[in-house]
Amino acid sequence: MSRLLGALSRRLDPRPRQPYMLVPELNVLYIRIPKAASNSVRRWFDDAGHRPQVMHNRPLPLFGSSRYVTVSFVRNPYTRIESAWRDKVVRGGHSLDGLGDGQPSFAEFVDRIADVDPAKVNPHVRPQTLLIGKANP
Repeated sequence: MSRLLGALSRRLDPRPRQPYMLVPELNVLYIRIPKAASNSVRRWFDDAGHRPQVMHNRPLPLFGSSRYVTVSFVRNPYTRIESAWRDKVVRGGHSLDGLGDGQPSFAEFVDRIADVDPAKVNPHVRPQTLLIGKANP
């Protein structure tokens, strides 16, 4: 039932869905890129005394461009893919939507990524340009 409600809400609210952090007291909207410092940035906000609102698979808020500053960090794409493979597949045993099944070698993992639709692949290996592009509808 909850899956059905989630699908219905996505149809009713077609805004892009993206992991993000909102820090209202600083007027910051931080677009989270998996495997590109997201946890470090959250800890930095926490250590500085701010409690960011961490959102997962939620529609991006519709704010005036002058109200919130939108920021993000990206990472070298090659080291990001290697980090996802090492962290999620080798150490974590995650499937990543089938890409990590059977704990493939790094070369096999890259070959599998090359054969999938970049817009639909797991966010940990989705091209960063697609993740950031969602933030600017």
